[in-house]
Amino acid sequence: MMAEMRKKKTITPKNTLVAKNKHVSKWTARRALHNIGYISAVKKNKPALSKKDQKARMKFARERKNWTINDWQRVIWSDESKFNLFCSKNTTLKFFCCFTTLCSAFAAV
Repeated sequence: MMAEMRKKKTITPKNTLVAKNKHVSKWTARRALHNIGYISAVKKNKPALSKKDQKARMKFARERKNWTINDWQRVIWSDESKFNLFCSKNTTLKFFCCFTTLCSAFAAV
């Protein structure tokens, strides 16, 4: 189990327990992870745009800077995104190890 944890940079208590067929509460798992040096946080997404993509978008915007409303009405917008104003429903806490080596205390859970 420790070898699996070393391979993964982030783990969740649920995934760890399901893999070992253990039946303990998620709070017990969180406490055990915290005791061996893992910190829980919401994992941040990496920026989706590379420098090349940023330049292409800026070029697109500059070329269409003086478009009228009639010009924009002829554009078909195919990208749809969901935005939550008050609560993001798909946030999962991930546990990050703050030490370079893991102790075997978690193997007892």
